[in-house]
Amino acid sequence: MPPRRPVDPTNCEPVSIQEWTSDSLISHSPNFKSVRRVSALSDTAIISRELKTFESEGVPLIIEDWHKHTRWPKEEFTLEWFKSNCSPSIPVRNVIDGSDKVMPISDFIDKCRSAPCAKSEAERLYGKDVECPDRWRDLLAQIGLPSRILPGNQTDLLSNQPDEVRVKTLMCYLGAGGTFTPCHKDLCASLGQNLMCYTESGGSAFWFMTATSDVFLATQYFHSIKQELDHEKHLVAIDDLAKAPFTIYIAEQKLGDLVLVPSRSCHQVINKGGITIKTSWSRMTLDGLIAANYHELPVYQRVCRGEVYRVKFTAYNTIKKLVQGLNAGGRERRANSRQGTRQRKHIEFLRRLLSLYDDILDDERPPPGADLRYICDSPKPSPRNIDNPQDIEEDRIVCDFCSADIFQSFFECNHCIVEYGTAESGGACVICPRCYVDGRTCKCGNMVAMQCRQFQILEDVRTAAVEVLGKRSQNGPNPIAKNKFNGLGIFAAACFKYQSNFSDVNSTTTQEPCDS
Repeated sequence: MPPRRPVDPTNCEPVSIQEWTSDSLISHSPNFKSVRRVSALSDTAIISRELKTFESEGVPLIIEDWHKHTRWPKEEFTLEWFKSNCSPSIPVRNVIDGSDKVMPISDFIDKCRSAPCAKSEAERLYGKDVECPDRWRDLLAQIGLPSRILPGNQTDLLSNQPDEVRVKTLMCYLGAGGTFTPCHKDLCASLGQNLMCYTESGGSAFWFMTATSDVFLATQYFHSIKQELDHEKHLVAIDDLAKAPFTIYIAEQKLGDLVLVPSRSCHQVINKGGITIKTSWSRMTLDGLIAANYHELPVYQRVCRGEVYRVKFTAYNTIKKLVQGLNAGGRERRANSRQGTRQRKHIEFLRRLLSLYDDILDDERPPPGADLRYICDSPKPSPRNIDNPQDIEEDRIVCDFCSADIFQSFFECNHCIVEYGTAESGGACVICPRCYVDGRTCKCGNMVAMQCRQFQILEDVRTAAVEVLGKRSQNGPNPIAKNKFNGLGIFAAACFKYQSNFSDVNSTTTQEPCDS
């Protein structure tokens, strides 16, 4: 007898989801495959090899059986412990209508335990992006997770951001059967880690994921069904997944399962049964940083999706940290062969990163002779001080149109004050260079070209990197010692457009400034 046909998860019926199994779902279509699994109780060399394969091939992986580890904290990985040690109120989303609110965690738990999953219900609550208790962060290391995948590990490039502004990616998710996360990609081509820490009443979660290599096919397929992947609002039906022209990796995540999500994997999660708690965090690799800069950020700007992870800022700070470490470790290399091997890896890493940084500089570089203002010149009071570069690095400005992170260059209007303007910009309207080139501007159209810091500061960081590569390189002259600007950068183009707009404004009647 053929397996029962899976039901479209967007028409959630409690009986259908309760009857889901990995085997029944996978048998539904030839493009459905199970996710590869490896036991956490395996030899560490095996786990290490699987992790390297996961990162290089970009195919989902699950490390299971963490709850069988002798150091699994049974008393602390519980709902009652979480309830007693987290914030009294948590952010929740009603997955039926997409609305968000904050509510007492005790009320949330009561609703999850009492509310059935039915077509007619008006509210089904999912605890999303709940702050993870500090103790749980420590427990992730205690149970033996490989150090390279722990949140905030030194291999995570996000850890190179200054402590004061470092992005927090470690979050918890609480939900019962019928709650879900729509299909999406993790931010800025980062790698995802998701550990099922607690379950009750047979709770589990079904994951549907793609490989990194299928990101373009997945995006095209979303457009073919009249959806935008980066809007993160569509839960793809099982029948639509079955028609996709690429592989869908399916897994049922149970207690102790660590799901590893590849960079740029398109994935969605549907919870089954009783309440579960998952702990999730992101890691940024160099490959992810490169993919984010060239592929993800242009899409974010088009669909107005917040960048959050500050890609250019992360590249800049990573270069500074690498240069500092390589300069400090020169003597140790001669005394310690293992240290020397590590430094050679760092040198190659820096070489690749510097190539990315050169393109970032080109996009941020002003044209020769440009008349620019810097943050300290703004007529609005500001705590920022151009004489102290560290103040600038710890500040945060975002585009008021697309929410892109402003690393160096932007356009500002102090006449058009926006209610949603960032606190750092004092409410002034801020537009990123990409938006300005596209014709996005303030209401009055009379903006000023701005930069966060003197451009020479960014050039000095590059010069220091080139010098350390020259000292450490064993392959002769450094091939990237010179950086010739091709004049085609985004900010340069925006400045030319600005000059054109400025000339047009001066040749016509002066516009009245806007105050709202």
